[in-house]
Amino acid sequence: MIKKLRKKFIIAAMCAILIVLESMILAVNIVNYHHLVEKADTLTEWIISEGGSFGDAGGDLNGNNPGQNGQPQALSDDTNLDTTPPEKPDDSNSDTNSTDQKSTDDQKNPPENIGKDHMGFSKETPFETRYFTVTFDSNGNVSDCDTGKIAAIDEDSAKEYASEVYTSGKTTGFSDIYRYRVTETEDGTMIVFVDCRQEIVTVKNFAVNSFGISTLGLAAVFALVVFFSKLVFRPVAESYKKQKQFITDASHELKTPLTIIDANTEILEMDNGESQWTKSIRNQVRRLTVMTQQLITLSKLDEGEVNGEKTKFSLSDALVDCVQPFETPAMMQNKTIETDIADGIMLNGEEKTIRQLFDILLDNAVKYSTPDSTIRVHLYTKGNKTILTVWNETETIPQGNLDQVFERFYRLDEARNSEKGGSGIGLSVAKAVVTAHKGKISAFSEDGHSMLLKVVW
Repeated sequence: MIKKLRKKFIIAAMCAILIVLESMILAVNIVNYHHLVEKADTLTEWIISEGGSFGDAGGDLNGNNPGQNGQPQALSDDTNLDTTPPEKPDDSNSDTNSTDQKSTDDQKNPPENIGKDHMGFSKETPFETRYFTVTFDSNGNVSDCDTGKIAAIDEDSAKEYASEVYTSGKTTGFSDIYRYRVTETEDGTMIVFVDCRQEIVTVKNFAVNSFGISTLGLAAVFALVVFFSKLVFRPVAESYKKQKQFITDASHELKTPLTIIDANTEILEMDNGESQWTKSIRNQVRRLTVMTQQLITLSKLDEGEVNGEKTKFSLSDALVDCVQPFETPAMMQNKTIETDIADGIMLNGEEKTIRQLFDILLDNAVKYSTPDSTIRVHLYTKGNKTILTVWNETETIPQGNLDQVFERFYRLDEARNSEKGGSGIGLSVAKAVVTAHKGKISAFSEDGHSMLLKVVW
């Protein structure tokens, strides 16, 4: 029991940590991707606002640098290459020279308001951004294609990308590694593509690394949870062990006085004859004896293990043998036991405890079924599952799932259970036996006037 409880605690703790950690990492990666898209969209808007180009900022990829009016600077044939230093100006021209020097300094160091950050981007963005544009005329034909700001795309590839976007009807999105935006201009429909290769690689690498690191972190947390859970559950395990020992010791100690009471009652009956008082004593002794035996069995089965050796035996034959002793008491109450037991069904388990399980289920059905009713016992296989059902009519009970009947000392009807002499732990023992044999047991009432106990192995 403690092992199962500890295992559930570890699983619950790890699931909670996994959900929180992976949610945080997923959120960060979503934010990174959103920033990538937002940056690319802003760049496409900027390029569109500039008429499809950043102008000559940064030059093109042919190695030309911009000059005045956007033209590359070049040396003319008559350029004076004389390296003779100029004569030192006289004092009369000092003011003029100072003015000329200031003008030169202004050209080398432009004022602060030139080249300011634009739309949140740095001044280097136009020089770093790789992009291309394709324009379609009103007939859907390519009228212009500019690939001067990107080396990875030629005109044919640019037209191919643009044609796919143009026919799709979308206004923005990704085409491979390129973020595009479609806009209408005076010349037709222009599509701007921005290369997001580096940003996509960065986002992917971060995603892979973050999930990889989180996996290592979860492994470390798992080791710590396992270690500390052992310390946390140690007092609980010790307390539970003492409780089990107390139940076992108390049950054994009760056997001796119960045996003496039963023997004394028998002697009284031999001397004075049977009376309602001796009969009541014997019934209560029998009830206490059964209860103590059930407590011992339950204590042994709490860990989901059987003490006896597991063997492969005929489940069908065992059930047939267990049904026969209940037919007579059922008949005395005008009750009928109908059986549908498939032949040759085998089970690997401890036969003695399985027979005890059958006795508990049959006794429960006979004891709590209504007079003049039918009890149905069905054993069959379905796929690789072995299924046992015990159905009986009963007085009014809650409708639906009744798995609470497997709790210790739980009674659906206190008065009726007391009259029948039930201990309240028989079905708890049944559940412990089923669990120890890797099975599941359930209780269900379809109409509130019948009960179905179902065991699945």
